[in-house]
Amino acid sequence: MDYKYAYSRNFDKSKDRQGSAYIYSFERLYNSENLIGKFSQVDNSKYTEKLIKTNGYDAVIDKYSFGFEIETSAGVLPEYKCKQLGLIPLRDGSISGHEYTTIPMKGIDGINLLANQMRELKE
Repeated sequence: MDYKYAYSRNFDKSKDRQGSAYIYSFERLYNSENLIGKFSQVDNSKYTEKLIKTNGYDAVIDKYSFGFEIETSAGVLPEYKCKQLGLIPLRDGSISGHEYTTIPMKGIDGINLLANQMRELKE
């Protein structure tokens, strides 16, 4: 895979199906400890649009923070999209694709960010 696709907003999705080549500008790590700060600083507010309604459970939802690890079998998200969505690409020896871990999320904005993350990963 050509590394320029990882940094370009014109990422060609047809090229990301060729395998799970590592295309990111940072070392491929097994945990997100050294990357959370870098990914958490990015403004991802455009991905917190109200896709999911809380139906009055905001007070309960706001009490807790959460995060997920998502294992993939194919495809690669470009680095700029990972940062916008708060998805940190990591190494996982048990799968052929990438593992993406989320930044810490909270409240309804976190739930809507998660919905956007899942929508993008599905593509």
